[in-house]
Amino acid sequence: MKKKEVIIIGVGRFAEALINELSKFQHFTLIAIDNDIKKLAEISTFVDKTFVGDSSNEQFLKEVGIKNADIFVVSIGNDIQSNLLTSSILKDNFSGTVIAKAVSKRHVEILKKIGVDVVIMPDTIAAKRTAIGILNPVLNAELFQRNSELTELDGGVSILTIEALPVWEDKMIKDLKIPRNISIFLIYRNKKVVIVNGLTKIAKGDRIAVVGRNEDLSKIVQK
Repeated sequence: MKKKEVIIIGVGRFAEALINELSKFQHFTLIAIDNDIKKLAEISTFVDKTFVGDSSNEQFLKEVGIKNADIFVVSIGNDIQSNLLTSSILKDNFSGTVIAKAVSKRHVEILKKIGVDVVIMPDTIAAKRTAIGILNPVLNAELFQRNSELTELDGGVSILTIEALPVWEDKMIKDLKIPRNISIFLIYRNKKVVIVNGLTKIAKGDRIAVVGRNEDLSKIVQK
């Protein structure tokens, strides 16, 4: 399967977190662009290529050879003018999907007028996820500490993604002491997705996807 080429422009905290997550999967080619060589050096081991330069310079973007990229992420947050210029250049000259980070509602409106495909406000997204965690009894304090993610489905059922507990390591799924009414259906391991069965062994560093009723999921770390 051909890898998707993702260009991340502007390396700050949001971009670092995004790069860290995407680098866990093998089906992406990651390229980072920033005008600060020190920032690029910090993430260089997680991406395939880096380019130093001004992304608001149309000629620079054309010369670095990213014309056929699938996705562009404009994560410049400290310079709105550069963010807007970069987004505009990408929409006018490249065919890939453009995702841009916004820092205010007005910024969102302008990006949408430019024609940006997806506009995100990371702080708002983070706040909503935290609120869901506070309101939903599944994500207790211990699950929060284990870097858990929760996707709510219908009828009081959710998907919980959690770092493998130490007591699970080197054990088959069929031997785990977990509530009977929940099911482990996926493991994220070394940039790959593993479809599991009862004989699948849990390894250190695995992220485990579990589905079940909320009241059962909340008991998963109590076993």
